[in-house]
Amino acid sequence: MVNAPGNLGADEPRADATGKVKGPECPKCGDRFPSEESLRAHVDEEHKLA
Repeated sequence: MVNAPGNLGADEPRADATGKVKGPECPKCGDRFPSEESLRAHVDEEHKLA
């Protein structure tokens, strides 16, 4: 199911008034995430050591 614009799901990043996403930042790429859990999942998926 796709959310309507402006109707973010519980695990989607929220932006502050400047448009920046609040939450923990990935130390490798600088992306921000809405929770520590989503940050860990991102690091595990995108920054695996090969």
